[in-house]
Amino acid sequence: MFGLVLTSENTLSPAAKEKTLIYWQQRYNAKSGGKRPIILDSGLKPHKLSDQSFSDLDFDQAIKTHSERIMTAVGVPPILLQGGNNANISPNLRLFYLETVLPLTRLYISAVERYFGYDVEAITSSVSALQPELKDIASYHASLVNGGIITPNEARIELRYPKLDGQDTIRIPANIAGSAANPSIGGRPQAAKE
Repeated sequence: MFGLVLTSENTLSPAAKEKTLIYWQQRYNAKSGGKRPIILDSGLKPHKLSDQSFSDLDFDQAIKTHSERIMTAVGVPPILLQGGNNANISPNLRLFYLETVLPLTRLYISAVERYFGYDVEAITSSVSALQPELKDIASYHASLVNGGIITPNEARIELRYPKLDGQDTIRIPANIAGSAANPSIGGRPQAAKE
């Protein structure tokens, strides 16, 4: 695309043409946003072959395709960069670790195990993106305690709370008919003796 076109009805000599170009370049240089002018003489007129400019061309698709190729080579799922709002940040971070970081970590661990002969395991318990929600953790431990699988103090230790006195016994779950420890207890209340 021409930056500036100067037209002349006369035919200019090469020296006159070069002198005019130097004058326009000094007056309208690239530092002030100007471009090299073009001189059309002998009655030549410029005509546009296309009305499109660089701003009209769609480079976004080419850039997007290029970015997806780079992400695929590195191992990042392209969906991670397509949907970004506050509602799906946590699932996207989890997906990033599960689909990118952990597979690369497993490759590295396999190489270390093969070279040194030791059993190596990645510790993912400190990765916040891989942890369940606090609500799910609390519900899980409450169900274990109320189901009689662990004591309340064992649940508190796993949740990093201090032990409480008297909370070291297993809870026996009760049902509608009575206690699971003694099925004879429960049922319809006995009639009062007169």
